[in-house]
Amino acid sequence: MDAIIGSAKRRGARRANMRVCMGYKGYHRYGLPKQIWEQINFDEGNSSPTESDRQKMLMQQAKIASGPKPANPELN
Repeated sequence: MDAIIGSAKRRGARRANMRVCMGYKGYHRYGLPKQIWEQINFDEGNSSPTESDRQKMLMQQAKIASGPKPANPELN
């Protein structure tokens, strides 16, 4: 039961904490097209990616995050 419900609650709490922390530090959030997000996002729920794949995805996320400000509106 914890693998299903508990992991979802932990992910939600981690995301909420990240939003608050990053917002406090002056960072802004912008959406990505779903196709791109699905390629670079991983969910550490029931099936985690290998460590090398996880690191690759994190580096891709960091590269996108450090790029130019998107023309899209900021997310709430």
